[in-house]
Order: sequence, then C-alpha cells, then structure tokens
Amino acid sequence: CPSGYWGLTCTNACPPECDTNCHIENGQCNTICFGYSDPPLCQKECASGQWGINCSQRCSSGCYKSSCNRTSGICDQGCLGYSDPPKCRSKCSPGQWGINCSQTCSQGCLSSSCIASTGHCDKGCLGYSNPPLCNLTCSSGDWGVNCSQTCSKGCYNSSCNHTNGVCDQGCLGYNDPPKCQSRCSSGRWGLNCLTACPQGCWNSSCNASTGLCEKGCLGYSNPPFCNNTCSKGHWGLNCSLTCPKKCLHSSCLAASELCDQGCLGYSNPPVCSIACQEGVFGLNCTQNCSTNCMNGTCNHVTGFCHGCLQDYYGDFCQLFNSSLRHSSNSASVTESTIGAVLALLLIALCLGVIGFIRRKQVQKAVMDLNIVQRMTAKKSDLLTTEQNYLDEKDIADTNSEDSNDSCVSHSATPLTTTTISVKDLQTFVQSKPREYFARQFKLIPTAQNVTWDVGLSEENRSKNRYKDIVTYDHSRVVLIRNDEENEEDYINASYIKGFYADNRFIASQGPNKTMINDFVQMLWEQKTKKVVMLTNLVEDGKTKCERYWPEKGKSIFGQIKVSVISTQTFADYTIRTMQLTKGDETAHVLAQFHFTSWPDKNVPITPWSLVEFYHKVYLSPSSVPTVVHCSAGVGRTGTFIALCNIMDQAKETGKVDFFNTLSKLRQDRICMIQTVEQYVFLHKFARVALLCMGTFITESNISERVVDLNKRNNSMSKMEEEFSSLCEMCHCPDESESGNENMTEADQLYQNVKCATEQRKDRFPELAPKDCYRVHLSDINNDYIHAVYIQSYTSRDANILTQLPLPNTVVDFWKCVVEKKISLIVTFELDTSWNDKSVAQYLPEGVEQYFLCSPVKVQCLSFRTLKIGEERKLNVTWKYVHHKVTHIKTDHKDLDPRKLLTLINQIRSYDVQGRTMFVCKNGSTISGLACTLVTILDRLDQDKLVSVPLVVGSVKAIRPKVIDNMTEYRIVYEVLQSYIDTSSSYANVEVCNLPKFSMSRSNPVFTEDENQDENPYCNY
Repeated sequence: CPSGYWGLTCTNACPPECDTNCHIENGQCNTICFGYSDPPLCQKECASGQWGINCSQRCSSGCYKSSCNRTSGICDQGCLGYSDPPKCRSKCSPGQWGINCSQTCSQGCLSSSCIASTGHCDKGCLGYSNPPLCNLTCSSGDWGVNCSQTCSKGCYNSSCNHTNGVCDQGCLGYNDPPKCQSRCSSGRWGLNCLTACPQGCWNSSCNASTGLCEKGCLGYSNPPFCNNTCSKGHWGLNCSLTCPKKCLHSSCLAASELCDQGCLGYSNPPVCSIACQEGVFGLNCTQNCSTNCMNGTCNHVTGFCHGCLQDYYGDFCQLFNSSLRHSSNSASVTESTIGAVLALLLIALCLGVIGFIRRKQVQKAVMDLNIVQRMTAKKSDLLTTEQNYLDEKDIADTNSEDSNDSCVSHSATPLTTTTISVKDLQTFVQSKPREYFARQFKLIPTAQNVTWDVGLSEENRSKNRYKDIVTYDHSRVVLIRNDEENEEDYINASYIKGFYADNRFIASQGPNKTMINDFVQMLWEQKTKKVVMLTNLVEDGKTKCERYWPEKGKSIFGQIKVSVISTQTFADYTIRTMQLTKGDETAHVLAQFHFTSWPDKNVPITPWSLVEFYHKVYLSPSSVPTVVHCSAGVGRTGTFIALCNIMDQAKETGKVDFFNTLSKLRQDRICMIQTVEQYVFLHKFARVALLCMGTFITESNISERVVDLNKRNNSMSKMEEEFSSLCEMCHCPDESESGNENMTEADQLYQNVKCATEQRKDRFPELAPKDCYRVHLSDINNDYIHAVYIQSYTSRDANILTQLPLPNTVVDFWKCVVEKKISLIVTFELDTSWNDKSVAQYLPEGVEQYFLCSPVKVQCLSFRTLKIGEERKLNVTWKYVHHKVTHIKTDHKDLDPRKLLTLINQIRSYDVQGRTMFVCKNGSTISGLACTLVTILDRLDQDKLVSVPLVVGSVKAIRPKVIDNMTEYRIVYEVLQSYIDTSSSYANVEVCNLPKFSMSRSNPVFTEDENQDENPYCNY
C-alpha cells in the first residue's frame, strides 16, 4: 500500500496519530505516535505541556499555562510573557507582562521592571512597599526603594513624594523647598520659615519646627509659649528675676531691669545706679529728709530718720513730745502747774488700775493658751478644758509640732550685733557650736502689745489645729463673709512681711476638717499664685494636713471647685498646677510646691534638696502673697520664709541677720521657727542657698559663665573658690545626719566601719557609708554592703554607688542587684584592676555561659562591643527569682570630656525601668562622677537650666569623695559645655572612641555541674 494507507485494497487511511506510518494489514501505528504517547496503539493523548512524536516535545515556555496543540505545538491558548502568538518566541518588551504582553508592569515597580509572566517587580519597589507586588503606597514619612528611606526632617508634616523624596508640601523649619535642607535663620520658623518667632522668645530664638521658645522667654512667662507678659515687678528669663527694689513700685521693663517709673532711693533713672546723697531720699532723690532728723540724714529709700533731734520721735521725727522738755527753773512752777500735775497723777492712777485689770485678763488668756509659759497646767487638765471645741479626730495633737524647745523668749535682752557678712558666713557657721545658737535662740523676743482675741473666741477655737498657735489680730488674714448668714471671717493664717516690709507671704496652718473650706476660700480671695506646702498629709501616723486638692477629677470645697491640671514629681518634692473655679467667675490657676522630705519634728538631713526646692519656688514669679504652710504654720513655715527674707537681704546688702530676721517674723505670727534645730538648720540652709545663688546655667549663658568662673580673684579663680566652699560644706560634720539621736555621727560611722571591717566588706574602710544613706540588704543579721543611694532628677533612690566586688562580697553584690531591682549596671574597670586580687570575678564571659557563686547564678544572654566598652544582657537567678539586667563595662583610663560625654549619653540612652548602679574600685571617684553628670544633663534637659554646685553638693553630701579634686570639678563644666555645644546635632551616642575593654587574664566560665572552688565565699 502507498504511505498512509492500509487494508486489502489499500483504501484505509492510517490514523492521524500514526503520522502516515501504520501497519498495512491492521492499520496500527508501526513505531511512533503523533500527539499520543503509547505506540503502537497511540490511544493516550499527550499530557498538558507536551506534544509531537510520542509526546516527546515540550510546549514553548511562552505558552499560556504551558499548554499547546499536541500535534503542532502551537500555543493555541495564547502567550504568557511573550508577544507573538501562536509561536510565543519573543519576550515581552520592558514594562509589559501577561497574556500576549497585554498588561503593563505596576507603577510601583522600580524602573518599571517586572517579571513578564507574573508581573512581580523583580528589582524591588519604588515609592511602594510589599515587594514583589509593590501594591501599597509608602506610608507618610517614607519613600524610595521598598519605602526604606525616611523623608527629610525638614518636610512639612514629615511628608514627601514617595518616589523621589522631595518635600512636595513644603518645608517645616527649613527654607529651601522642595529639598528642605537649610534650617530657618534665627528668629524664623514654620512653613518655609515664613513665620517670625514670638516676640517673647529669648534672643528672638525659637524651635524652627514648632515655634516654641526652647531657650526660655525674655520679658514673658509661660514657657515655652511665652505668651504672658511678666507680672509687675518681674523681668528677664521666664520672668524669673525680680525688678530691683531701687525701682519705684518695684517696676521695671520686662526685657531689662531698667526702672520704667523712676528710682526709689536712687538717681540717674532709668538705670538708677547712684544712691541718694545724704539729706535726700525717695523718687529720683527729689525729697528732702525731715529737718528733725539727726544731722539732717535719713534712709535714702524710706526717708526714715537714723535718729531724731531732742524731744522728737517717730519714723520721720515728725512727732514732738513736750513731756520730755524740762524747765531750767524749777522754782517758777506755779500753783496751777502743781494742780495740773496732781490731776495728771490722778488720771495716771486710774489708767494704771484699768491697765492692771487689762493685763490680768491678757495674762489669763496667755496662760490659757500656754504661750508665755508653756504647759503651766498639766496636759490632762488642758485637754479637759479644750474638749468643748477641739475635735480629737481632726487634729494631730493639742500641742504644736515640736514641744522639746520653747519657741517663746523669756528675755528681750538685745544683742550688740547679729549681722554677718555673706563672705564670712561659712566660717561663722562652722566655728559656732549648737550651744551658741541655742543661747541666741532663747534671746529672740516675742511680739509686744499684740492681741489675739479673734483666734481665742469660742466660735473660732475649733479652727485652730493646735491650741497654742493662733493668729495675732493685727496681722491675721480676714476672709470675706456674708454678715446676714452670720459667717465668721477667721482663718488661722497671718500676713508675713518680706525683707522689703511688704506682705510677701501668708503663713497658714495646714487645713483641718473644720477650716479646709476657709483655706480654699482664702486661696480664691487672695488670687494666690503660689502655695508652698512643707508637710505630708500624714506623718508618724498622725494627720498633719487635710487634702485640699483631688487625687483625680474635681473636689468641691464650699462654693469652689478644685481640679489638678498637671503633676510633676521630683526626688524630694512635687509641683501641682491647680485650677479653682467658682460659679461663672473666671477660673483661677495656681501652682502648689509640695516638699515631701521634711521629717516630722526634725529637719532635713541636708539642706541641698530644700535649696533646689527654694529655687524652683523662686523661679515662679508672683505679685501677690505666697501662701506657705506646714502643719502648725510656724516651724517649717517659719524656716522657709526666714530663708527667703535672708536671701533678699543678702542680695540687697551683702549681709545676713538671722536673729533680727526671726524677730521680725515673730511680730506677725507666734512661734515662727519653733526649735533650736530649725534655727541651726536655717543657717546651713542659707549657707548652701547663698553658695548656689547666681550659679544656674542655661544653654545661652554657659560660655559666659565658664569664662567668668575662670577669672582669678587674687590667688584663686572663681571656680576654685566655688569648689573650695563646696568641699567645706560637704565635709563639715552634720549632727542631723545621724539616724540615732543618742549616737553622734562619729560613733555611728565607727559602728558601720567596725561592722564592715569585721566582715572585711570594705575595700577602703575609711570610705564606709553613713547609715542614713547606705543600702540595706534584706538579711537583718547581714544587711551590710558598701553601697549608698544617690538621688536622680525624679527619685530619691534611683541610683546606687558601690565598689567592685571583693571575693567575699560577690553574693552581696548580686543580691543587691536583684533585691533593689537594678536595671542597668555601669562598671569602670582599669586593666590594672585584674592584677588586684581584691577585685573578684563576678561576670560570665561568653554568650549562654554562666558564672556561678552559690546561691547566685548569672547567665550571659547576649554580648556586643560598644565604642565605650562592652555590653552584656544578663539573667541573674537568686533563690528562684530571675532578674534581667544590662551590664556595661568600660575600661576608662582618662577624663577626656568628649569621651566622658559619649559614655554619659550612652548611659542615658537606655530605657531604665529600675535603678542604675554605678560601680568602680572605691565606689566613689569615677562612678560618682558619671552618676553626677547623668543627673546634671537630665536636669538641663528638663528645666533648661542647672546649677553645677547644687547637684555636685547634693551628691558629695552623701559621698564626700565624689568629685574630690579641682580637675574633676572643672571636667564637669567642660562636659556640660560640650553637651550644650553639640546637643543640636548630637545623633549617635557612640561618635567618639573610648578605649576598649581588654582582658589581661582569663575569666573561667563554670557549667552548672562544676564546682566553684576558686572563690571560697560563694557557698555561704
């Protein structure tokens, strides 16, 4: 038969799958199939993707779904990723994909490039995320390949074009759109720098992005907005400066101290720099002293005569006393004169009788109150007589806070002189024993010719917290009352004069339940701007003051609602901003400064924290009386007010007078400063406050301040003088630091040293911490560790200073870490320390390795090398308690300010939830320096100003060897200046290279199964 046919007559055509090649007798395919895979039957079609003879060929890769005609191989369903159907041999052009290349690559594909078959972006995304689909536009603030780049910080709303990164909405804080790389020039801010900084900004400088006055205000308050002009009498940075008293009405220009209304006691307005010459006083020295003044001279401010001519008296010698003039001729007395004299004697006799009766009445009242002679009757008898008007549940005690020392003088003998020059105060205080101040305290006179009838009245006695503390009638605060409702106008609060004889303060008792509404009413009526609270609500289990602000929400006192707007908590005090509202009247806002670390019936351990508190109060200006209260409103209150007046006196005269300052306070309120201890503490308080006066540094004055400190006075620079005074104060023994009244500081220190030495737990026994500062471990019989608490900016015990572990204190070291919840350990180890056998091994080396010192197990979870040293993440196990802590070890060899700043910024970069422990060989020098620098920079960042001697002194008072030489003290200023200079551009805490930590001996790592015989102290 011819090819392609079969059968007897050769008329049957071969099956198509045989491709014309079949058996001539039966028609079966001889050797091959075409489009089929089972010769010779050829009944099984080619699988998808195959075609041709015996299905031996694969469809073109360009065929859609890899499917083609099984006999011809053409892509009968079209192409995928190819553009020439049915052959599908030409790949899609760039930017195209899909069936017959009919689709365009996603606009999110980088270079518009995608895989021709899937459409996936093979080079990544541009302006889009979610590769390879690239179907999600970059979120606001991101752009570029796979949205991996961040828009320029200068872009408005941090938004930019998501493909090219240009700031298409304009710049914020930058002035060159669309790149936005040039910062606004000084004095400009906002969108493309089109807005001028607020006129109240210091140096017309503000944040280029927010417009906030970050450096503070000049002539305005309410930083950083600086939208409130200074109140009368204040000027300068944040209105923190008081106009000179030489200005008339204490009024000056808000941006300078120039007197805008003229001078008082000075000429040459508006500078007012020349004191009035003798014989004139007052406004611009235009008023003449009284002709009755001795020598025609008077006080250049008030016009008060320094002395009067004979027979004249009064402040201005304006009163004439004819009875003082004696006749030179006694024989010329007439009978009428004799009669007049007899009449006068009769009148005097009558007045004497009346006066005697009146004095008896007054003495009875005085004795009833136990003011002149405390407790002449038995206390039980007094309690009985007071039960009619004293609510025992409401008051802490029937006597005032401190009864061990009488606050009432038994002698009005004047002292010859009590004025002390400021420059001599340090030597004076150190040279005088407590007995000297006790004798002087007893000589302080009480007010004469005063009455207290209103406070003693039956209806008002329940408003007095303590029966022996009431107000004088002449100085009491009088409330506004509705006579028709028979309301009483009494509150146990007194106006107190400042140094300049104005009513600068209101001294009040802490409100009790009876008068708490009156207290809030007084704050409203006085439009009080500042309240200074010096007591806690409860002390020694007794209520000392009722809460007059809500814990949350609002509280209502009478007709006034009180709410707390904000609360700032610091180490030793809290500042609350409160709002008072009454009906439809305009709301009133005040600031409460609450000192929380003044112990009951005692004084603070050191004055440093109270001085910081004083400066916080002082920086907030007020043109109305500041309300100051503790519990009774006399002891702690009197101490604080006395300090304020003494500071004003020092600024005005360069001298201080504690005796007369307190004498004047007692003319306005009974028992101001109750105890000798408070009087002694006032001297120390003032000494520290005067040292810190004028030492505050801001970003804008750091250079000027350092230059001034480097100026030399005779043989010493001002910085050296400052440091010398600081050391004298911190090394001076302080009896109040003893926690045991019957044990002197020396005895207590000896006991600590003795205890520690017996157990060999101090590397340097002479540095043993005082008991009132040291860290106590939980074991009562073994609670000693060479460690002290150091306050941070916001917490009294946030930091711990300690020594590198001794072989017998390794367990104590880790026990302290766990018990005190240490989050960050910063250790300073010199290479030479590894040759010191007193420095024990206490760390594991490698990751997942252990250091064991039974019962402590320390595991290293991670390790990395920093430019400042090494960082380990540790897991400490102590009696089944697991505690995680970060450990930084730095090999610190020098005191280069730049390297120190790098280290300090690294420490501050950690988000510390617990305490921070600073460790060095003696637990004082380099660890104390680092701890102090951290606190200084934290305060500068938060307050925008900081006093170096105030921070350093507060640390040295606890740890005297911290910053113990002039080199280290100078470095503090250098680091501070370097920080301010670089703060605007400081981005990476590891910009400088510190010497890396190097090991000079191996640190063996134990497994849990190995014994630890190297340290015999590990198993106790």
